Amino acid sequence: MERAFQFLHVMTVKLSREGAVAHYHLDPDAHDKQTVGTLTQLFDAVLERRDGEWTLRER
Repeated sequence: MERAFQFLHVMTVKLSREGAVAHYHLDPDAHDKQTVGTLTQLFDAVLERRDGEWTLRER
């Protein structure tokens, strides 16, 4: 998980510096809550679909 975090951190910083917009996909059911929480802190927003409803969380 540490390598994935480092990779995503480097990518988000580089893309942000270039003014690029990116989005990433993560299946929260494939990972424990701690992993999902750790990875989502890298992003400005998280869009989540549960029970047919969309929820947007922004930093």
